[in-house]
Amino acid sequence: MGSLFLEEFLKRVLSVEAPPKIPQIEVCREKGFKSNINNNEKGGFIDIYIETEHCAYPVEVKINAGDQSSQIKRYYDFARVGRGKETTVYYLTLDGHSPCQDSTRDVPDEKIKRITFREEILDWLLKCEEISLSKRSPNVAGAIRQYITLIEKLSENRKDIYMEAIQELILSSKDSYLQACAIEQNMSQARTKMVFKVFSDLNKYITSHPLVCNKLSTINDIDDLETFYNESNTWPKICVDITPPNLGKTKLYLTIEIENSLYYGILFTDDSFNRETRAPKTLLKAFACEAWQQRINNHPGKNWWIWWRLLHPRFPLNFRTFDGGYEELYDEDSYKTIMAEMFKEIDENLKSIIKTGLPADLKNLEY
Repeated sequence: MGSLFLEEFLKRVLSVEAPPKIPQIEVCREKGFKSNINNNEKGGFIDIYIETEHCAYPVEVKINAGDQSSQIKRYYDFARVGRGKETTVYYLTLDGHSPCQDSTRDVPDEKIKRITFREEILDWLLKCEEISLSKRSPNVAGAIRQYITLIEKLSENRKDIYMEAIQELILSSKDSYLQACAIEQNMSQARTKMVFKVFSDLNKYITSHPLVCNKLSTINDIDDLETFYNESNTWPKICVDITPPNLGKTKLYLTIEIENSLYYGILFTDDSFNRETRAPKTLLKAFACEAWQQRINNHPGKNWWIWWRLLHPRFPLNFRTFDGGYEELYDEDSYKTIMAEMFKEIDENLKSIIKTGLPADLKNLEY
């Protein structure tokens, strides 16, 4: 099972594809090294070090500890120059904060990835637990469950301490109380502006895409964003008409929509506007591929989606409960990363969707 666990770690924690020869990957704890790169004689110990034929992934774990001077820089130089590998350094914390500039020095921002126990590691452990149970290894699954419980407690304890500190700050003075009241009164407006910002950037990207611009009509139903937090039955959306010829009054729209999280897929509409209506058989003529034919024939009714899936599964941002990495939207660098990953998801699948009605890969499609 070790190879399966490692493969999932690469995919779920490091967000990289596992190489074909898993057993040949080097995995070390407390990887010691000495560095004389750039006249720097100081080395160190890398908490977790993973090396493949072409790439290296140093992981620095930080729990209640400060950064050392040039620490990330030394790890990066060791792997990239000393080992001659394509390198990304991972910075693992409880809350996802960034390493200090004195630690990173001149390491490019895109070569440092922040990961957390409560998101990536917990997701990986849950998958490992599932694998262990499927392989009928309850002892292994039990040990993994203990780690899961520990991480949940660590994350929750940190949240409790943070909340207590905020409460003490509010109680400390009249000015602190009034400032807290002002923040509370403006929180809803700030969150509305954030969801509008995300939707506006998505709208701008997709409507200016070469495969869409000047070729397909768009419907931008984003006015509902103004009432998104006041009405529970509001689903702001961006729609792109991808209807092939000869479908009559039935239309197909590539749609990006938000209910709690952002998701995208294909909606159909016809004159009935009845959610109980199954996808009409005329849609079989839309695309010839077998997978599309199966989606139409197996459509369960009850909604107008031919398929949908999360637009950003690594950060399943929840705009109503404000978890799933939602807070990362308020960090400028994280916002750019999240949006870039959503743009990439669109870009990698748009051509296939227009041609076949389905994304390039058929994973995690829901009705």
